[in-house]
Amino acid sequence: MNIQSVISLIPENPLDDALMSIESIRLNPAANSAQVRCRLSKPFRLTVQVRGQRIDLSAEDWQGLSCSTQEFLESLRRLINELDKALESGRYIQSEPKPVIIDGKEPPAHMDIPVWDEKLDRWFDAEH
Repeated sequence: MNIQSVISLIPENPLDDALMSIESIRLNPAANSAQVRCRLSKPFRLTVQVRGQRIDLSAEDWQGLSCSTQEFLESLRRLINELDKALESGRYIQSEPKPVIIDGKEPPAHMDIPVWDEKLDRWFDAEH
């Protein structure tokens, strides 16, 4: 299992606030991981790391979780919602995310969930 196949599981679902809060995804194929930028009440980042058949979801200074491919979307939703509630209540503070500019290339505005692939050196839309 690789990070590209895991990220491709994220659908466009306008009824799901957690998944729609994903602003961008930066893939790191060499580390089999991705950094996900989200914004519900406040902006935050989380990391998706593929380790064999398990997927680890984490954020800085926050208790992460591990799941299978079948549990990935539900686990991602749960972590996004937990982080947002903790940020909103002041129980969790994460440094402010920096703008996503990779070698001066901003994500195309027409992409719903832009993903940067370092290996291919280009943006693609995660829902396609």
